[in-house]
Amino acid sequence: MANECTWTFTLYKANDEAKARFAEMMERVNDDNMLVSIFEEEIWKSMDIPKWNTLDEVEDNRILGRSAWSDPDELFAAITEELAQVDPTVCALSTFDDEALDFVGAAAYFAGEEVGRNVYDHDEIMEYVMERLAEDGHEDPDEDLIDECKWEYAWEIVDEADLKLYLDELIVTNEKKKTA
Repeated sequence: MANECTWTFTLYKANDEAKARFAEMMERVNDDNMLVSIFEEEIWKSMDIPKWNTLDEVEDNRILGRSAWSDPDELFAAITEELAQVDPTVCALSTFDDEALDFVGAAAYFAGEEVGRNVYDHDEIMEYVMERLAEDGHEDPDEDLIDECKWEYAWEIVDEADLKLYLDELIVTNEKKKTA
């Protein structure tokens, strides 16, 4: 089982008001860089989230962090839920991995809900790594070559493009509902 999960959370599509609200939310992160501090205690205590969630870096519309055991998916859904108050079609993507490559994945969030998730465990990752190395002419690769390539190949199988297409479809569907 994973010990530490690193993750990114990125606003994929958001209006200016949602981007401003996101920046305000990130300003509420406490001095210990605990991501849960952006919510009232009764809200985050009701979530099924990893025991700690540390925010390492804040960029314009993206945050990077670490958590215990898994990604803080309910926190990400709660962030988009709050942002949906000012942008009903706000959507975001997260990526995450385990420090020992026990898993790697991505998830999509739309207006407060997780709407898609692609996760691959260690066995699936290593199977893909071995297939890719074989395609590149390495039928019996040594451990050094496997170690050199496994992280790059692990991220190849995470299909963020598929999640982005799905989010784009949700936005179009939502817009059509508004005009109907």
